[in-house]
Amino acid sequence: MIHSTFTKHIKLNLSKFSLFFLFILSSASLIGCLGDPVKPSTEVELEVDAEIIEPDIEVDQAVDMEPEIELDMEEALSCAEDGDCESGRCVEGECTLECSAPSDCPGRFDDCRSGRCYNRCFGAGTCFQGGVCLNGVCVDEQCEEDSDCEEGRLCRGQLCVRPEPCASDDECSSRQRCVEGNCENLSGCGGDANCAADEICINNRCAPVAQCEENGDCAEDEDCVASRCVPGLCRGEVDCDLGQICEAGECIEPPMVTVDRVVILNNARSLLVGQSLELRAVALDSDGQIVASSGFVWLVNPEQTGNVDATNLFTAGPEAGEASISAQWQDPDTGMTITSLPLVLPISEPLPPVESGWRVRVADGASGIPLVGADVYVDGNVYTTNEEGIATFDNQADRLSFTVMSPNHDTVSVVGISQRSLYLPLQPLSDDSRIAGFTGELDFSEVRNNGQVELGLAGGAFSDGLSQITFFDLLGQLFFTEVDAGPINATIPLPGGLVAQANVPFLGDFSIKDEYAVITTEGFQLGWSFGGRIAIQTVLGLLENGNISIGRVLGVLLPFFDQFEHGIEAIPELIAYNPVADVDDQDRDGDRRELIPDYAQFPEINLRPSQAQNLRLAVNLPEVFDTEGDPIALLLAGVDIVDVGFVPLGLTATQEGGIIPMRMAPAYQGLQVGDYVVLALSARFNNRIPRDISGLMQRFSRIPEQVNLADSFMTPPELSLWEPAFRRLTPEIPGDADLLRVSFRGGVGRWVVYFGQEAADTVRLPFPVDFNTPDLTVGLDVRFDAIDLEAGVTLNELVGEGGIGDILQLDQFTERFSRRVDNGR
Repeated sequence: MIHSTFTKHIKLNLSKFSLFFLFILSSASLIGCLGDPVKPSTEVELEVDAEIIEPDIEVDQAVDMEPEIELDMEEALSCAEDGDCESGRCVEGECTLECSAPSDCPGRFDDCRSGRCYNRCFGAGTCFQGGVCLNGVCVDEQCEEDSDCEEGRLCRGQLCVRPEPCASDDECSSRQRCVEGNCENLSGCGGDANCAADEICINNRCAPVAQCEENGDCAEDEDCVASRCVPGLCRGEVDCDLGQICEAGECIEPPMVTVDRVVILNNARSLLVGQSLELRAVALDSDGQIVASSGFVWLVNPEQTGNVDATNLFTAGPEAGEASISAQWQDPDTGMTITSLPLVLPISEPLPPVESGWRVRVADGASGIPLVGADVYVDGNVYTTNEEGIATFDNQADRLSFTVMSPNHDTVSVVGISQRSLYLPLQPLSDDSRIAGFTGELDFSEVRNNGQVELGLAGGAFSDGLSQITFFDLLGQLFFTEVDAGPINATIPLPGGLVAQANVPFLGDFSIKDEYAVITTEGFQLGWSFGGRIAIQTVLGLLENGNISIGRVLGVLLPFFDQFEHGIEAIPELIAYNPVADVDDQDRDGDRRELIPDYAQFPEINLRPSQAQNLRLAVNLPEVFDTEGDPIALLLAGVDIVDVGFVPLGLTATQEGGIIPMRMAPAYQGLQVGDYVVLALSARFNNRIPRDISGLMQRFSRIPEQVNLADSFMTPPELSLWEPAFRRLTPEIPGDADLLRVSFRGGVGRWVVYFGQEAADTVRLPFPVDFNTPDLTVGLDVRFDAIDLEAGVTLNELVGEGGIGDILQLDQFTERFSRRVDNGR
């Protein structure tokens, strides 16, 4: 459990960890800037592919061409300087062996070669006291340019090497290309963004590809992405023949699977005759893992209450009543059928238009059943819903502001709408006071790329709506790893979902943080993970000047996730627990009185990433906010599964706008049941997880080769104000937003207020008149979310009866959002 093991790992590994960082940090000032806070620099790119070179290896893997240097020639008898000696050093005119073993050398990390002491190194860029790494030791630089070498030699990697003449790429190795008549090593990379316009990153090397403007410019089995011809994959079932499915980027016949049960993913909701709902279901095996997301037969009883077409779209009617919908799977071999539990949808006849006054119909958001006895507050008056969940009242205003309360439900207020026939579903009381999650270790056994640091990130599907997503949901709580290495002290903030362990030359294996602590929601969950390996030199970029922030950690590391594998696992049931006092200071922030998740109660679930991120796309991103701190944008591509949540399949980071190449895992293992979503989150990072955030998103049934997000991030509603002493709420709705959502949350129950674009007036929130109804404005924080909807959608359509959706489906129509968070008290 995290309570006992995570803290233990920090303590037990501190001495070895400190030794490693003493070696790096004490020399960091000599290596200069190692990279941009977001995109690895050229130096880091070259190091991505560098391998640790042990002393007995004869050829430096970072320099493929033979260098003009020898370490094992016969010793000279007399000398004037060290260079006259083939081994040892020149002492009083004689070549004298400086050492016979590494222990004879003065430095802790020195090695003894041919009687001479050398600084050890483990790849390009790790000779911190000067020189170049060759065969695991630092030797003198021979050149800076070709003219520094004798005739017939070229300067490569600061060593003079023999040329490798060529006329075309075919005459070079797979790790080289022909440049100006010579075979040159391919540049190292952490992703396509690190390569030239005519290259893509393959196996940590920039490989040349054809350029293009559209798919027709490429070979039949290729796609045009970011003006490069890349390996082509199916991007949705529309790319496949009838009857096939798009599984992990390949069109295949549905595989034979053993199904234990079928689950409908949709939550119940109320529909009017003529309204539609897209149905989603999955088939699970005996271990609870998804094995199919299509191929179901849909049954509706009674038949007159609705029908389901070939695209799984349910249309209510022609008669009202309760529609009981089931999904059925038939085994093609045995003919046996497995049927889901029914989804029951209340179907109502449309009510006549309201000629004068207003009508509000209220339903339970989890079942769609009419909510009887709910209180509707309008201008100081209170109206109560009848057995049909309806309250009617006269009001001569052109625009209405009202609040609906019910003892066992969240409270909702709507301000400044003109629609007179209204429908409002209330969610059962939310419980933000309890936290669910899981801990575990990442299994790297199926990770394909190379490197000395095993790095991973784990999380759970985010089910609260993408416009409400936070970095805390994605990354987890921050844990501070303290390094005390003599005169050097450093604190590294690592997200709870992150794991890292390394094999370091001279020190061997050690753990930095080998267990993740995931924060998510209770109930059925999908645990996801990314896992891969990077060169240890990449870590040096984080240690420059000892200035380490969470923004810098994410900015340096996330671009390398392009090369990682992805994993997914269904988790049948998670339980939420009350937070506990951090008496042992598990997160190492020095605060023992704060409340943290009860990690000791979380189940241990070990995830294994194995699916390659081989689906490429280009994201057209606007400029990132120029703010204080470390402003970066996180790019996520994944699937959003109805009433389950968002699962990331690709992840990167950038500080720049423009065309950003990225990779993702194509939908697999039943994830096809969701919609593809590309999400960009921009925030200012200091040494903390930011709460204020700005986001862009788009949804697709087929992920396109290029995603064009909105042309700008939206500014947060900085001037919105909550005055608890007066129960007064003053909105600020940015001009490019369609509505403002204000959420009081943090305890049991939420109060959510929606302001339409024309509703810029201050409102006072009413006290509950029913003593059984809690006052939900007393949450721990207040979130102000400005939301920009897709063209043609407004708050009126979302609260109007019989419209394109209801207020709980707000995210289906959201394209941009921005948030400011205040303390609610």
